[in-house]
Amino acid sequence: MSSCTSPAYGRIGHGSPLSIQHALAHTAEAAYRALSPVQQDLARSLFLRLTALGDGTEDTRRRIARDELDPNPDTAYVLESLARQRLVTLDEGCVEITHEAVIRCWPRLRGWLTEDRDRLLLHRQLTDATAGWERQGHDPHALYRGARLAAALELAAAEGSRLTSRERRFLDASREAEAGEMVAVRRRTVRLRQLVTLLTVLVVVAATAGGLAVDSRDSAIRQRNVAIARKAAADAAEVRQQNPSLAAQLNLAAYRLAATGDVRDQLMSAFAVPYTSRLTGHTSDVVSISVAPKGTVLATASWDRTVRLWDIGDTHHPVQLAVVNQPERLMSVAFGEGGRVLATASERSVRLWDVADPRVPAELTTLPDQRSAPTWVAYRPGGVIATGHTDGAARLWNVNDPRHPRLLATTSPGHTGTVTSVTFSPDGRTLATTGDTTTRLWDVTDPSNPLLLDVLRGHTDTVTSAAFSPDGRTVATGSWDRTARVWDIAGSRSPRKQPPAVLLGHPAIVWSVAFSPDGSMLVSVGGSTLFWDLAAPANPKRAGTVQGGFYQAAFSPDGRTLANSDRLLDLRDLSLATHDDVVTSLAFGPGGHVLASASWDGTARLWQVTGGRALWPLSVLPGHTRFVRAVAFSPGGRTLVTASEDTTVRVWDVTDPRRPRLTSVLTPGAGEVGGVGFGPGGHLLAVRAQDAAELWDLTDPGNPRPLSRIAEDGPVVTTASSGRTAARW
Repeated sequence: MSSCTSPAYGRIGHGSPLSIQHALAHTAEAAYRALSPVQQDLARSLFLRLTALGDGTEDTRRRIARDELDPNPDTAYVLESLARQRLVTLDEGCVEITHEAVIRCWPRLRGWLTEDRDRLLLHRQLTDATAGWERQGHDPHALYRGARLAAALELAAAEGSRLTSRERRFLDASREAEAGEMVAVRRRTVRLRQLVTLLTVLVVVAATAGGLAVDSRDSAIRQRNVAIARKAAADAAEVRQQNPSLAAQLNLAAYRLAATGDVRDQLMSAFAVPYTSRLTGHTSDVVSISVAPKGTVLATASWDRTVRLWDIGDTHHPVQLAVVNQPERLMSVAFGEGGRVLATASERSVRLWDVADPRVPAELTTLPDQRSAPTWVAYRPGGVIATGHTDGAARLWNVNDPRHPRLLATTSPGHTGTVTSVTFSPDGRTLATTGDTTTRLWDVTDPSNPLLLDVLRGHTDTVTSAAFSPDGRTVATGSWDRTARVWDIAGSRSPRKQPPAVLLGHPAIVWSVAFSPDGSMLVSVGGSTLFWDLAAPANPKRAGTVQGGFYQAAFSPDGRTLANSDRLLDLRDLSLATHDDVVTSLAFGPGGHVLASASWDGTARLWQVTGGRALWPLSVLPGHTRFVRAVAFSPGGRTLVTASEDTTVRVWDVTDPRRPRLTSVLTPGAGEVGGVGFGPGGHLLAVRAQDAAELWDLTDPGNPRPLSRIAEDGPVVTTASSGRTAARW
């Protein structure tokens, strides 16, 4: 410790600790009283910024950059005055309290720190958010909104003089951004409500006038109704991505008003945007969700300090089962023990709840306090949970007896920043932790001795989440760099030979990634919800997009429902992937579960028909060089033929519709092929080309044989079918 050279420190001498503390308090009080009232207010704000508030521990000093303070003469004078009295230290553009004894011994400072700690914590969060906003180049996504903005504005109204100009600029920008969004929402809502009201009135008027008006008046009314219906359909198209339910109502009202072809097309197009159900009740952001591994129970955690349990058996009509109130904002939830236990992580604690009866959750225990705050929680079979913390480490706990949890181990070396998520592999032997720009994989076969297996590097900003594929051989990660990545971790103990697949296209931070239960699909959430086909994990293909999407996403165990924050999407309502041009032909396979389509884009596609409501892509059949005009299944459904204007017919083995195999190519030599059809037994194939019709023997699809041909100028042939129709050729 350096020697005391100021007069006040000189009077300390070699006295007792109490006399030293008294002298420090006296020096601080004297320095404070020597300042003008304006400078005293600056000194109070300065000491509060230089103190790190303890969470169950003593307050400590905090080092800050000089540019965190407003540059003005009074600030410079206060800093120099306090530095002369050895109360603060100025070093390389930074400021800090010289000794923590000042915090403990100066009664005035202790009084300031205990007056309103919640407000001090809120101010500290505002300071950090301002710094983050400036680091990101004033990114509007980093601004406050909703409850956080309201709390910060209340702080500014109560203690505006304590805020720096940087913090006030941040709040002004946040207020302007939210005001602009609210004005736009109000304007659109008012306009759409007026339009719905107008349409309802017009429907009534049209129905009444229909029985009274003469033909000429009926014609005028029909023309007017058509114009209004088309206007309503156009307005519905504008809001379809943001509010599909309102768009559907507008389209239905327009169709009832004027059932024209174009209005009907707009009504049918409404089903192209999937209907999402909302989980209403939370008053702030829903930041974490978890679906019970068995059953239909969903848990949602929000910054409004509540956890809510829902029955999502009927995706379109979710039912709230219970509300669990907590003293702090929630950060994460996770089901364990087959859905009988729920773990919740809040800003200060991790709790376990008995949810065997989800309508009556009961608290089991609270995990022992740790040196750093929890940020995430994950459950694995076998009574082990993992918690992420702000100190960059994850902790493993034995919760076989949920009422008596026991700390097993702490991962080391940890992340350089806060752990943003933790997740176990399906077999529970590997743990993935995310934080800073990396994802770390740990061998937790023995949870009391976690071993670092690998560090996944590649993201250029903070990694927010990770997810294991159902077979545990693949890991997906999301990041603040607005990308998701897919990593092959098979044999993660050896050097990785294959770089990760980088998934682009998100307009914002990728908050979450999730695999479907069968591993065929990956969902990434960040401003929009993107669906990726993992038929080739090294080269995922985007299969669909749903507008909107933030925070965490999770599939239901049966894979039929996707939950994302406070939204539920029935995947049976979602058709993924499309042709790039006009669809020319459709054919169902036997049983109606597989559909084949042909298109001008030069391809045919196979689709899985889900409940008669939506199509899931299975495969693409390439190879044709011009328009594909027709598709046809054999009666047994194992063979598919595609006909094209490139003068060829391709024969495919579709026993496995996800992996169709080309078996042969027919070349009739009669120009563009426009149609094909199988005979009743599936051995004969009729081909209709531009200049002739032909019959082919497909007893062996790999070796087709031509049988006969009817040319354009050949003999006339008469055919009959079932004694009811006849045709001349």
